[in-house]
Amino acid sequence: CVQSAVRSNPGAKVLLFSDELTSEHVGEGVELRGVQMEEWVVGTPLMRLYDTTSMRSERWWMYHESDMLRLALLWHLGGTYLDTDIIVFEPLRLSNSLVAEEFGPAHNFVSNAVMSFNPRHPFVWECMVELAAKFQPFGEESFEELLGHGLWGANGPRLVTRVWGRYAGHDVALLPSEVFNLVPPSEIVQQFQVSDKKEVERMMARLKDAKAAGLHLWNRVSKDAVIESHSLVGRLLKYASANGIAFSRTRSHQLEL
Repeated sequence: CVQSAVRSNPGAKVLLFSDELTSEHVGEGVELRGVQMEEWVVGTPLMRLYDTTSMRSERWWMYHESDMLRLALLWHLGGTYLDTDIIVFEPLRLSNSLVAEEFGPAHNFVSNAVMSFNPRHPFVWECMVELAAKFQPFGEESFEELLGHGLWGANGPRLVTRVWGRYAGHDVALLPSEVFNLVPPSEIVQQFQVSDKKEVERMMARLKDAKAAGLHLWNRVSKDAVIESHSLVGRLLKYASANGIAFSRTRSHQLEL
C-alpha cells in the first residue's frame, strides 16, 4: 500500500515511520524513519501525557502511540497522514482536510486514518489538547470487548469527531466517506474474495463514480483475509505491487506525504 501512495504522487516526499520495517520492505521512493516518540511530542500537549503514562505496559500500547504520533507529525511537519492499510490510486490533492466515516447511526465519525494539514494548524493542536486531557486506556480488554463497550477508537476517530463538532474555524474541509471509505469495515473482507465477477466490476465502477482517491482496507478486521487476485482488493493491489514490491500486512505504521 505504501508503494501505491508513491506511484500515485510522483515527486512527493513520502516518509514512513516504523521501528519494525527495513528499506527492503518499503521499496524505492520512501524515506524510512524510526518512530522516536520522545522527539515528536516535545513542545506539544502530548509531552506530559507521554512522560507520565506507562503506555507500553498496556496490550494496546502501539495503537495509543500511533494515535499520538500522527498528530505530532502533522503539527511539526504538516502534509498528509495516511494509515498504511490504505490503497491510493489517485493523486492526493488534500489541504487542511479530514475524511468522514459514515456508515449509519452506529458508525458515524470523522476518521483519523487520513488527515491533511499545514504545519501548526490549530485543529491539530486542539486534537492534541483533547487527547492529553481525555486519554482512554484500554487495559487488557480484547478488540471485541473494546468494540462492544464503545471504547475502540476513543483516542482516534471518536476524539477527532468531538473536536470537529466544536471547532470554531472554517478552514478545514470534511470530505465524504466515499473518497477513502467506500466500503465499511463490516464488508471489507468480502472485497478480498471473488464471489461474482460482475460484483467486482460494479465495485470498480462505484469507486470511479465516487471519485475515490483510495480504499481503506480496515486491517484490524481484514488482517487474516486471503487476497484473491481477481477480487476488488486484488485488482487494486496490482497497482501497488507493479514494481515488484510485495503488499505487507503489518501492524500500525505512520505514512506521511
